[in-house]
Amino acid sequence: MGRTTGTAVFCLICLISAKALGEAPIWVVQRGDALSVIAERFDVTVHQLKSWNELETDLIRVGQKLIVGPRAEAEPETQAEPETQA
Repeated sequence: MGRTTGTAVFCLICLISAKALGEAPIWVVQRGDALSVIAERFDVTVHQLKSWNELETDLIRVGQKLIVGPRAEAEPETQAEPETQA
């Protein structure tokens, strides 16, 4: 598996597991990443990334964990209609 394919698979696994757990998806910064590259990858803005991660500058470090999307909304529980007897 190539580096690009491995990154894509990791990204997909991260998003699926975060969505299933109702958590915000996380990306671990890799060599060559920049906020603009990560924002494009996840279809969000640099401003959103900075806000979600409380970043004051565009400086990120390899190995840093970044929130790359909003926290998934929990599925609303549906309540069964009470049965009425005729």
